[in-house]
Amino acid sequence: MNINKVILAGRIARLFDVKYFDDGTACMAVTLATTEAWTDKSGSRRERSDFHRAIFVGRSAEIVQEHAVVGQELYVCGRLIHRAWGEGAQRQFITEVRVDGM
Repeated sequence: MNINKVILAGRIARLFDVKYFDDGTACMAVTLATTEAWTDKSGSRRERSDFHRAIFVGRSAEIVQEHAVVGQELYVCGRLIHRAWGEGAQRQFITEVRVDGM
């Protein structure tokens, strides 16, 4: 059995513009920030944020465009996808969450 499942709950850090595929399907990316907080050995409170790129396709992209604002909390479920582009030393990679539900 294979499972590729991601659940993220965080705050919207950035909203990208909606793009449309040739068939008219909407696609939108959102940067979602998740923050971890802890107290270190000296008693100081520490925080670390991770940023995740979430991709919405279809009606969910339109809903996010209409209702989401930076700073708003968002809970998403989806799967990891990896993409690469470029050649040789210019080759770049990205890992994204393809959102199935929110």
